[in-house]
Amino acid sequence: MAYLDSVAELERSSLSKYAKKSTESAGRKTPLTSDPNRTEFERDIHRILQSWPFRRLRNKAQVFYAPRNDHICTRLEHALHVAAISKTICKHLGLNGDLAEAISLAHDLGHPPFGHIGEEILKRLHERNHLPVFKHEAQSLRVIDRFVHEGQTLNLTYEVRDGVACHCGEKFVQKISPDRKKDITLVEPSAARRQRPSSLEACVVRFADVIAYLGRDFEDATMVGITNKRLPPEVTRILGSTNSEIDLPPKAVPLTELVSRAF
Repeated sequence: MAYLDSVAELERSSLSKYAKKSTESAGRKTPLTSDPNRTEFERDIHRILQSWPFRRLRNKAQVFYAPRNDHICTRLEHALHVAAISKTICKHLGLNGDLAEAISLAHDLGHPPFGHIGEEILKRLHERNHLPVFKHEAQSLRVIDRFVHEGQTLNLTYEVRDGVACHCGEKFVQKISPDRKKDITLVEPSAARRQRPSSLEACVVRFADVIAYLGRDFEDATMVGITNKRLPPEVTRILGSTNSEIDLPPKAVPLTELVSRAF
């Protein structure tokens, strides 16, 4: 059986009926010749990993800028954290981990340097010059669609583009449901913080984004001596006290139970 046929059969038999199957992709702005060895979402993962915008994330701060300290989280490491967490959640829920991984890796490609301080500065500059409000999700989509390297753009699938544009993890929502009726071929930067994502996989990434940066930001703040406070007992009881425990919950609490509290 050909690889793509075997993947399609595996997804039909193992993934939830609510998952976005690889064969159900709406395609790309610029169609590509089918690859017999990779699904469209797998191709997106590889296209992102090989891209210059992804490589540049290694020199962008997550919160703390410390180029001489290899143990302080960078934007690149954050993207990998989000990918690992979202894939784990998707496995437990029967969702498409490849789609979640691709969205995770691409979600901050347009994030400015110096963390959220950089974003705030750009917001002020945009306002001062009567430009649309700067949102890093919108900028990530512009990078995906407009950054040209070796004669081509990233040209990711519509599902990944939608997940990137609608990933906003700054709002601490308790639950989110996908907007399955939206036309994802029409999603543009203006959708940022105005639309819900179209897939459950993208919803998972939104929560994984929050999990990833809260745990690691606290660990980094402790490491550089900004805070010596401990996490509240109600947090450590459920999630643990270190970033590794927060990223991968204690075995005493089933992941499906934690996720159900959000969904």
